[in-house]
Amino acid sequence: MHTHKGEESHVLLEGEILYALGDTLFTITAPYIVNIPPMVPHAFKNIGEKTANMVVIFPTNVWEYDVLDYFPFKEIEE
Repeated sequence: MHTHKGEESHVLLEGEILYALGDTLFTITAPYIVNIPPMVPHAFKNIGEKTANMVVIFPTNVWEYDVLDYFPFKEIEE
């Protein structure tokens, strides 16, 4: 998981993604848009059989981030 000091948006054009947004896990299938507020821990993983096609947008142009010592998908993989 990681956080950004600025807002972030993901536009999923093709594929299927598993998201962790804070304590919430959810799956999205394209086409879909996910908006991530500043400092909300998040991670994502392609769970489709094909390559996912995603555009990531930082509307405030703030890219600085912190990596957190937590991997939300570990239990799912075991």
